[in-house]
Amino acid sequence: MRARRVVIAATTVAVGAVTGALAGVVGNAADGPEPLPDLTSPQGLARFVEDYRAEFGDTLVDDLTLFPGHASFDRAVAGDPHRYLSYTFDGEFDSWSSPSTRPSDAVAFDLAGLDLVAVSEMILGAPATLRVPDGRVEQVGVDVDDEGRATVVVHAQRPGTDQGGHLVFAFDGTPIAVFPYEP
Repeated sequence: MRARRVVIAATTVAVGAVTGALAGVVGNAADGPEPLPDLTSPQGLARFVEDYRAEFGDTLVDDLTLFPGHASFDRAVAGDPHRYLSYTFDGEFDSWSSPSTRPSDAVAFDLAGLDLVAVSEMILGAPATLRVPDGRVEQVGVDVDDEGRATVVVHAQRPGTDQGGHLVFAFDGTPIAVFPYEP
């Protein structure tokens, strides 16, 4: 009789554990993926770099453009540095092209070299620096300039107007050029 009670108790505990685990899985699935932050914000840039590293195993990219809700970039094909693929990111990475011949002058840069604190300060200060205080950052581009420097370009604009400007700075936040709004 005692053995029977132990079996019933053990079965009840096991059923409860399985039910709890399933409820947790269903509950997490119902919550869905974590919402994507504005990719032109410091949090969005940090999230993109983190997700990029997790997806590709490195942070090398040929060019990158971040918009509030998505990013577009090119990177060399794994194992074939003479070809590249174009991708989009909107919380998930998708290649939207077939491999193409990579330009002979293409230079990959490493997003790990971004000083995220300094770059974040530049992004947050861009509307005021560019004389569009009611403006918002509309685009952040990361590329290599004509002098071979990896640079960040931040475009800010006052919504609903053509009032905007852009600034260019190095990965460490050092300003290179400022093109403010000129009324």
